[in-house]
Amino acid sequence: MRYVGRAQDQIDRLETALSELAAEAAKAGAYEETATIAGMAGKIAALRVGLGRVALSRAETRTASGPARDVGRRVHASSTAKAKPVPVSANYPRFERRSDDLVKVGYSASDGGEYEHRAPKRAVDDVVRELERRSAGQALVATAQLLPVISPRDGAEVPVYQVYVTLAWLREAAVIEAVGRRGYRLTAAGSLRESVNRLWSGLEVPETN
Repeated sequence: MRYVGRAQDQIDRLETALSELAAEAAKAGAYEETATIAGMAGKIAALRVGLGRVALSRAETRTASGPARDVGRRVHASSTAKAKPVPVSANYPRFERRSDDLVKVGYSASDGGEYEHRAPKRAVDDVVRELERRSAGQALVATAQLLPVISPRDGAEVPVYQVYVTLAWLREAAVIEAVGRRGYRLTAAGSLRESVNRLWSGLEVPETN
């Protein structure tokens, strides 16, 4: 499974690079290209999630079926043999709350450690507010409509990587879904803002020493 882990690592890097490129395009006013790149980033994110599920499924299959048997040598696996552990990368990404920050924690197979992307709660609220505003009266929110997200508090643009951290969390929580390059569909029952507030309260808060 080391190859799947390496593939996940490359996908994470590509997703980050696409997010940065989308931010550059948005600042230049190239909104059509921004939407195209954002759609690519959404597909890459979906592929990363799919690879994680494949890794987990294969690990669970091995655990359920037990150690393999060498048919040629007719050597039976010992009943005491330990099942192969679930790959570390299968547990990522995960989302945590640290003070007023949403934290997306990923795993780099090549570096052998975790990395983090953060978005402050105010940025999360701005993205959610824009999703609700844009979804009124229509089934999909096109990426070109969503970006750039402008904060109503100070008129500043929310950094694109923070928008994508928020969207990744909302997809993981199943309150929105990405529809290819077309955009995002709200799937939350009732108010998206209320659903997000409940999710925020339920986010894991890691212990501090």
